[in-house]
Amino acid sequence: MNMNKTMDTIRKVRIQKGVTQQQVADAMGIKREYYNQMEAGKVSPSIDKVEQAAVALDCTIEVIDNKPIEESL
Repeated sequence: MNMNKTMDTIRKVRIQKGVTQQQVADAMGIKREYYNQMEAGKVSPSIDKVEQAAVALDCTIEVIDNKPIEESL
């Protein structure tokens, strides 16, 4: 799994769904600043954190990792 590509896709899904970084971070139980660093590629999140972000956005990690953005919505 290419983590930078995966987090970029999660960012795109988040924006298209109109969800803020704060909302995703709250759903994951982490600080918004850490979530921002995850999206920016400044930290490498665990698979568990990626899965939590996907769930917060009502997507599966498989959808985020394997399908074009339009299909993940």
